[in-house]
This record gives sequence, C-alpha cells and structure tokens, in this order.
Amino acid sequence: MSAIHFQRAASTADDPRHILNNAQLDILTLECDLGVLCLNYLSLNIFSSELDDVDLRNFAEGGLYAFLDYAISKWKHHFKSIIEKCSQLFDCPTRGEEYRRKLTDALIRFTSQYHASLSQGSSGQQPGEHPVAVHLFSDFSRYEFYGNLVVLGKHIHEHQTNRDFKSQNEVSVQELAKTMCKIRDTLEDLDPKKHKNALIATEMIKRYGDNFYKCDRVTCDFFHEGFTSAEALKRHLNRHDRPFVCPVNGCSVVRFGFSSNSDRDRHVQRYHPDEPEANVLSSFAQLARREVDNTRNQCDKCKKCFTRKTALTAHMNNHIGNRPFACSICGRPFTRLNDRTRHERTVHVRR
Repeated sequence: MSAIHFQRAASTADDPRHILNNAQLDILTLECDLGVLCLNYLSLNIFSSELDDVDLRNFAEGGLYAFLDYAISKWKHHFKSIIEKCSQLFDCPTRGEEYRRKLTDALIRFTSQYHASLSQGSSGQQPGEHPVAVHLFSDFSRYEFYGNLVVLGKHIHEHQTNRDFKSQNEVSVQELAKTMCKIRDTLEDLDPKKHKNALIATEMIKRYGDNFYKCDRVTCDFFHEGFTSAEALKRHLNRHDRPFVCPVNGCSVVRFGFSSNSDRDRHVQRYHPDEPEANVLSSFAQLARREVDNTRNQCDKCKKCFTRKTALTAHMNNHIGNRPFACSICGRPFTRLNDRTRHERTVHVRR
C-alpha cells in the first residue's frame, strides 16, 4: 500500500465561508457522512476487545458484522477524503455546524475506544507541534475536532510511511485487528456449509454472502470478497508470502509477490515501463529508454516524461482522478485498460 499523502483542500473562493451550491454541498456531505459512518460503526460495542465467544456469536448471527470488511478497509480512505475535500463544508453557513458536530463526535468515539493503539509510536509531541499537524491539518486548527483529527492522521501517516510493504497491508489499529480476527473465526464457524439447519444457513448467506474465509490484507480484493473454503484461502495467502514484491507502490495489477526476481522484472517491464519506482529493470532496458526522445509525452502538471502517449494519458488520469475503464462484472473503475483486464481475469475468473 502506498503512503497516504494528505493535501489541503483548495478553496474555490477568497472567502472560506462562501455559500456552496447544492451539487457541491451534496458531494461534500456524502464524503463526510461515509467517513463518519465508518468511524462510528467501528466504535460500536460489537468491536469491544472484552467480548466473549457467546457475544461474538450472537452479534454475528444477527448480521451485525456485515459492514465489517468495508469499514475496516475503507475508513482511512474516507478520512483522507474529509481532509482533502471537506474543509469548505465545515464553514458552510447552512450545514457547517451540523457536520462539525458529527465529525467531532465520531472522532472522539473512535480515538477513545482505540486510544492504546493510536498512541503507540507517539513521540510525545503535542498536536500543534507535530509536523503532520503543522503541514497537513492547519486548515482545521480552529475546529473543536482538531486534536483528535491530528491523533488519527498521525497514526495513519506513521503506519504508511514507517512500515514495510507487508505491515502497511495489515490492519493498523492493533486492538481492532485482534477483534477482527476473533470475529472472522466466529464467522468461519458459522459457515452455512457446516449447518444442518437450512433456515440458519439461508439467513447467514443473506447477511454475509457465500464466502466466509477472508484474506487479512486490507488492500487485497479478497479482504472483502473472500473464499468458499479454508483451503482456498490458504492457497491464496501463500501467494502473498512470495518474497519478491512489485517495487511500484499501489500496483493494482498484481497484489501478490513473485517467487523469483526474474518474474518480478518481467512484470515491471510489462506493466510499469515508465514508472520511476521500477528500478529493477535490466541495464539494457534502461539504456534503451534513455536513447528515446520522450519529451513530447510530458505531463504538464509534474513535468514527468513518458515514452508512450498511452502511458501519459493514464498518468494524467491519475492526476484528475479519472478512471475510465470499469470492470464489466463488478463496476470497479481503473485508470489503465491493462489493470481492468487483469482484475477481471484474476478476481472474477481465477479464484
């Protein structure tokens, strides 16, 4: 997983308290609602580390963990969206006070429940002293939720910049990670295929689908899609443990490692020929690229150059958040056609 780099939301007017039009307001409130929903859900007592097996089973049978996979894998994404996009919302004359209160309450619940995990690795600096707060959250320093916002942002920043590739794909909040493991063990025991009672089996499928065995890597598609058996999950996890990983952060083509260095090199040459992070190419390939005049395919935003126009187009799509290639089965959007093709082959065909 690539490190999260927060950006300040750009103001569209000199006055930060300008009135948003209805479309802008709807988008910003939706972004904030999704983040608040995830934080509030993960702060419920159904995730308490003190729950016993009976409580876990009762909650699982009641369908209360149906939102678990989404919330755990996406709460950081929605938190990032709040930081990047929602600063205007909190100054909105009509909805600002409501959403400041919503976010304040959600942050207090989450940081209180997971205080022990969120405080690990802290340098002892006060919120205003930490460089993450100074450079990334200054637009929010006047709000009541600023202190808790920084605690959470600092935790995300440290987890995604000071860890190895494997650790970055783990659930970062340790208390939540332990509870998730217990919940998933419980759900595996409730696998409908193990039940003689057809009514119970039918209800479990309605609430959780058919796949009760899930990958533990939060950026993996199978974190939420899962498998129908423990054996299939084990085979999948073995692929994650291959030692040679793609050097390009956030690679969406292959989320697994490779069994050999040469396999990794072939992957990089095929899918990332223009990425600066792909530094494992052969010296011959590097020389060949240096001999090509690629300045005609230069990004006008960051001045990065590409040998192929299609690579430049895909790169520009990343800048503007455009993902024109949607999966024909699940609708997941991709920046590159190759990424979509590989997704359809690996996720929807070769399980």
